[in-house]
Amino acid sequence: MQAPNTKIYLVVSVILVILFFLVTFYPLSKKPQIPNQKTDDNLVLPTSIESKEADNIPNRIPTVKVADSTGVYEEALPQYTLNLSNQKQDLRRRVPFDTGLFQIDFDYEDDKFVVTLSEPKQENRSQFDQWLKSNYPNLSVNQFNFR
Repeated sequence: MQAPNTKIYLVVSVILVILFFLVTFYPLSKKPQIPNQKTDDNLVLPTSIESKEADNIPNRIPTVKVADSTGVYEEALPQYTLNLSNQKQDLRRRVPFDTGLFQIDFDYEDDKFVVTLSEPKQENRSQFDQWLKSNYPNLSVNQFNFR
């Protein structure tokens, strides 16, 4: 078997490295020049020529017109909606609430109350329904998740 010729491998490696550097760095160092490239017409360059336009503009004081309204129609909430929101807020302030028969907590993600019933659940559910009707009559059972 013939021994590999290291000189050939060395020369090919050097050529490949040189080609790699040429391809990688040569295009970055030169910017392509576009012939007859137009300059931007909106480009403002500083000049030493004074303009007389500034003298012709009268001194104006900016005025701000005060709005008459915000655009929102003020309307009173119906009494049922007001009572519902007040009762929900009141119960939310009292959580965690524990009577021994059931515990109430509030789940902010679902915007519902979480009721954990103690055993026997059927009797405690009826006790909860009575408590809800007597203390928070505007809150419906849909506002509660039972466990």
